[in-house]
Amino acid sequence: MGWITPVRNQNPWGTCWTFSALATVETQLVKTGRATTNDCDLSERNMASLHGFAGAGLNDGGNNDMAAAYLLRWEGAVSEAASPYSEPAEPKNPSVHVQKLVWIPVRNDVDDNDALKNAIMEYGAVSTCFRYSSLFEGKDGAYYCTNTQSVNHAVTVVGWDDDYPVIKFLEGKRPSSKGAWLVKNSWGKGEGDGGYLHISYCDRTFMAYPGAVFVPADPDEDYTACYGYDRLGAYLWYCDDGLHSWAAVFRSAWNEELAAVGMYVDDPPFDYVISVYTNVTLGGESPMQGGALAATKTGTVSHWGYATIHLDAPVALADHTAFSVVVENTNKDEPIMLMCCHGDDGGNYTTFTPVARRTYAKCDGIWVDTSDTDEILDDETGKTFRGNVCLKAYTRSTAAAPSDDTPGGGDSGGNMMMWLHNEYDTDLSYATSWTFGAYANLVGANGRTLFASWLAGFDPADPEDSDLQITGFSISNGVPQISWSPCLGTNRTYTVYGAEDLSCEWREVDLSLSTACRFFKIRVSR
Repeated sequence: MGWITPVRNQNPWGTCWTFSALATVETQLVKTGRATTNDCDLSERNMASLHGFAGAGLNDGGNNDMAAAYLLRWEGAVSEAASPYSEPAEPKNPSVHVQKLVWIPVRNDVDDNDALKNAIMEYGAVSTCFRYSSLFEGKDGAYYCTNTQSVNHAVTVVGWDDDYPVIKFLEGKRPSSKGAWLVKNSWGKGEGDGGYLHISYCDRTFMAYPGAVFVPADPDEDYTACYGYDRLGAYLWYCDDGLHSWAAVFRSAWNEELAAVGMYVDDPPFDYVISVYTNVTLGGESPMQGGALAATKTGTVSHWGYATIHLDAPVALADHTAFSVVVENTNKDEPIMLMCCHGDDGGNYTTFTPVARRTYAKCDGIWVDTSDTDEILDDETGKTFRGNVCLKAYTRSTAAAPSDDTPGGGDSGGNMMMWLHNEYDTDLSYATSWTFGAYANLVGANGRTLFASWLAGFDPADPEDSDLQITGFSISNGVPQISWSPCLGTNRTYTVYGAEDLSCEWREVDLSLSTACRFFKIRVSR
């Protein structure tokens, strides 16, 4: 069908999982006409370096859960040009936002192939895994593993051949019946059949774990900000017949409108009622405390994975006010809630630290804080779990920039950059937000999330402009301390301006400014 991007080479690292996951995103972009196979190349190095899971380096492997955490929080996907495989990775502007994940169930038998075939037909490519050993590979990439050892390699399945002959496989190690999957590998075009493998239907290590498809947002339903407390994704499911509602409370970064809600679904079909409350109490006893119901949405999620639910009408959010998203399950006796979890009693699932009084579960009619649930969320062994519910909120900015009382950059050849920092909002959810034209996601070296965009004078066709990034940001006595990559050098200078809110005029930030502003912008001049 012409949907598949070229075979690439993961050498010299154990990053196969990033190649298999990002190949599904690339395929979707080509399939929907947003890219061609020649110009669609996403950065595997960026995902392998910035996934966020402690102890997992470039040679330690990974999986689709890690890929999901990275992609769904909008750390990526980043273009290969912005973050090359040969260079150390830094936070970069994502080329595409992923807002849907589809899990494909494991094969229960060698003839249980319909679900995977249907997924290939619908999406073009599926990220999966199997057990590889050169002892089982024949000529032209014909592969059949005769044992059931644990999986050790991730690949992308892109097709099949029901009539692939048994004789193609190694003599003495041939499967009992014909048929093979067409699999795109990540060892370069010189391996296998031009970089592809033909894995026998009889290989029981193939699809021993669920396959995954990562679907980029439709251009008409993409957003500028993603709020969530589940930075490392869904690492625990909790099921209880007394649990039917869960919620998350966020605070708007500035004047925005809430347009969609994102959530994981583990047991479809999932019938839901989503309720949005505005002006709630941050840190309240319940997610609705003090607020007013602003919108409801009912529907069904029919696939297993992650879904973005688009509201019928956007909900206006004033600058810096708290709002909540409440999800009620209406069709399950024992509904499943997904959490980004930190386990007690030595059960440390991730390095994730839950945020207190930001996500809630309604258990037996009582709202409880999921970051402190010693008496509510426990399993049959008595081990308790703490974490944050996996819910995201997607917004669009409706704010206008403060009036510009500084010289414009377009005519003079200078560039303007603007961002919002959250120095005083340490309780804000992990949020990435872009507005005012061309967007850029910059995370300062000190861990702050910056909200940024180029303004007047930015030329995306100029390599010096497109490569310029802020790599460090801090404030000392009201004065921003900024570092750049690549270095500005002697041919550029910058001036920093600030504003307390979006109705104020810009003023130059210098030592006379005793209070740090919430909004900043930079003028970069040649």
